[in-house]
Amino acid sequence: MSEPLRPVVRSRSALDEMRVMLGVLRDDQHDDTLPLAPDLESSLSDLVDTAREAHFHVTLSISGEPAGSSAARLATLRIAREGLTNAMRYSHHSARIFLAVTYTDNAIEVSIENNPASVLEPSQGAGYGLKGLEERLAFVGGTLTAGFVADSVWRLHALIPKDPTSA
Repeated sequence: MSEPLRPVVRSRSALDEMRVMLGVLRDDQHDDTLPLAPDLESSLSDLVDTAREAHFHVTLSISGEPAGSSAARLATLRIAREGLTNAMRYSHHSARIFLAVTYTDNAIEVSIENNPASVLEPSQGAGYGLKGLEERLAFVGGTLTAGFVADSVWRLHALIPKDPTSA
């Protein structure tokens, strides 16, 4: 069943790569308020610094050699950004947020865990954020799991192929 989807994934990956290339080639004299390229200039450290500025205690762990296609790197940043945002929004006074990114030979693993200072209140989210992440990961051939893994510890875990065209 996944075989017929491979051309679609490859086509989408090629379009994403083209968007990145067009962004690199664009004329710098044009208005930059709406960039043509995805934001690959941000870093995981930038995301963590932003969360820390909002008074959240965030720990970042990076293992392995950062690498991967631009689509995989962009997916990594977006998953990390959404995971940190959700942890800050829904953990209600989170004591700690852990962001771990592991680069292996073929994939990038992103894991965000939050350990709230008090018992979680029911989420007020509509569930569209997780659905959007699942769709983004399906686009690059990745997977997503989310839910409680221990008493009051929420984990968002994504596995992203480094080369989405081989997914």
